[in-house]
Amino acid sequence: EDSAKAADSKSFAEVQELLTAFGGESMAADKAMRHIVTRVTDEGLVIELIDQPGDPLFEEGSDTPTEKMRGILSIIARVAMAVTNKVALAGHSFGSTGEDADSMNWQLSTNRVQQARMILLENGFDPMRVARVTGKADRDVAFDDPMDPRNNRIEVILLR
Repeated sequence: EDSAKAADSKSFAEVQELLTAFGGESMAADKAMRHIVTRVTDEGLVIELIDQPGDPLFEEGSDTPTEKMRGILSIIARVAMAVTNKVALAGHSFGSTGEDADSMNWQLSTNRVQQARMILLENGFDPMRVARVTGKADRDVAFDDPMDPRNNRIEVILLR
């Protein structure tokens, strides 16, 4: 158990290092890196791809990924191939108002995470490593204000 945890920690550190290395490649890569936040949890290495105010990763209100998101996911696919861990994907959306908002949030977060999964696979990621794909709507916000655009995010979790 402890040796498995140590091996995971080493793998996670390697992935974080590789991500950082990509950031130094160009100004475009540096701008893309501000959308990526990583943290290690009991579940594994969480790589969050977060909208920034005025700089979304999907076209507004749709599941169409921006070129920046495609580029980020291509980097994630390459970096994740350095390890063998299974992966879980989760889509999150910020809160919205209106009659159909709840159902739209569920649909949007689910469609976006499916788009992210497809882009990873297009970039050579092994589909058998995907353990689960979940749309979480606005039920698990990262920022206190449910309307904060940074609550729009995709999590790529390298599982322990």
